[in-house]
Amino acid sequence: MHQPIKEGLEEYLRGAGKGTNPREFDAHLAACQSCAQELRLLEAQALWLRSLQDSPADSAEPRPGF
Repeated sequence: MHQPIKEGLEEYLRGAGKGTNPREFDAHLAACQSCAQELRLLEAQALWLRSLQDSPADSAEPRPGF
Protein backbone atom coordinates (compact mmCIF):
# COMPACT_ATOMS: atom_id res chain seq x y z
CA MET A 1 0.00 0.00 0.00
CA HIS A 2 2.93 2.35 0.56
CA GLN A 3 3.92 2.74 -3.08
CA PRO A 4 0.52 3.92 -4.40
CA ILE A 5 0.27 6.34 -1.49
CA LYS A 6 3.79 7.71 -1.97
CA GLU A 7 3.25 8.06 -5.71
CA GLY A 8 0.04 10.02 -5.12
CA LEU A 9 1.20 12.37 -2.35
CA GLU A 10 1.74 15.38 -4.61
CA GLU A 11 -1.71 14.97 -6.15
CA TYR A 12 -3.15 14.47 -2.66
CA LEU A 13 -1.62 17.77 -1.56
CA ARG A 14 -3.16 19.51 -4.57
CA GLY A 15 -6.50 17.86 -3.85
CA ALA A 16 -6.44 15.92 -7.12
CA GLY A 17 -6.11 12.43 -5.64
CA LYS A 18 -5.13 10.57 -8.85
CA GLY A 19 -8.32 8.51 -8.76
CA THR A 20 -7.62 7.29 -5.23
CA ASN A 21 -10.15 7.78 -2.48
CA PRO A 22 -8.96 10.60 -0.18
CA ARG A 23 -10.31 8.62 2.79
CA GLU A 24 -7.87 5.82 1.91
CA PHE A 25 -5.04 8.36 1.97
CA ASP A 26 -6.23 9.78 5.29
CA ALA A 27 -6.53 6.33 6.86
CA HIS A 28 -3.12 5.23 5.62
CA LEU A 29 -1.42 8.46 6.70
CA ALA A 30 -2.96 8.14 10.16
CA ALA A 31 -1.52 4.64 10.52
CA CYS A 32 1.81 4.96 8.66
CA GLN A 33 4.39 7.32 10.14
CA SER A 34 6.74 6.88 7.17
CA CYS A 35 4.19 8.11 4.63
CA ALA A 36 2.96 10.83 7.00
CA GLN A 37 6.54 12.08 7.41
CA GLU A 38 7.02 12.15 3.65
CA LEU A 39 3.81 14.18 3.32
CA ARG A 40 5.06 16.67 5.94
CA LEU A 41 8.34 17.04 4.04
CA LEU A 42 6.49 17.67 0.77
CA GLU A 43 4.28 20.25 2.50
CA ALA A 44 7.35 22.03 3.89
CA GLN A 45 9.03 21.99 0.49
CA ALA A 46 5.92 23.40 -1.19
CA LEU A 47 5.72 26.17 1.40
CA TRP A 48 9.38 27.03 0.89
CA LEU A 49 8.97 27.14 -2.90
CA ARG A 50 5.88 29.36 -2.62
CA SER A 51 7.80 31.74 -0.35
CA LEU A 52 10.48 32.07 -3.02
CA GLN A 53 7.85 32.79 -5.63
CA ASP A 54 6.30 35.51 -3.45
CA SER A 55 9.66 37.22 -2.78
CA PRO A 56 10.37 40.41 -4.70
CA ALA A 57 12.77 39.82 -7.58
CA ASP A 58 15.27 42.40 -6.33
CA SER A 59 15.64 40.64 -2.96
CA ALA A 60 17.58 37.87 -4.70
CA GLU A 61 20.32 40.27 -5.71
CA PRO A 62 23.27 40.67 -3.33
CA ARG A 63 23.90 44.10 -1.84
CA PRO A 64 26.63 46.25 -3.42
CA GLY A 65 30.03 45.30 -2.07
CA PHE A 66 29.04 41.74 -1.27
